[in-house]
Amino acid sequence: MRPLLAACRSVLGPAHPLTLHVHVDFAAGHSAVGQTAIAILMLHDVTNTGLHYYGPYHPARYLIAAHAHSFLTLVDPEQAQSVYDFPLKSLVERQEADLPSSLRQARRTIRESLGMDAS
Repeated sequence: MRPLLAACRSVLGPAHPLTLHVHVDFAAGHSAVGQTAIAILMLHDVTNTGLHYYGPYHPARYLIAAHAHSFLTLVDPEQAQSVYDFPLKSLVERQEADLPSSLRQARRTIRESLGMDAS
């Protein structure tokens, strides 16, 4: 994963959505080998990077947070709840019709991954 992450950073940039998703997977790998504390810090860093670089109407902001949230639920439910409370809750608990069209597919995807909607 390290060479893939380095290539993404080099070619796409450190805040590109694909780079951040690869970074989430890289962090999850740390957890898989017993480095849970490092994984949690990395997942929060990636989430915060997505929040910083992508505004409230950009789907990447929420999809990156949801990806990190999925791994945090396995290693630290309290931290996962924190990511759910902000920023995910503001998206998934709103009615789709109340959202800009740019966020509707992201909302559907995240709600399905959280088990909120039947697939």
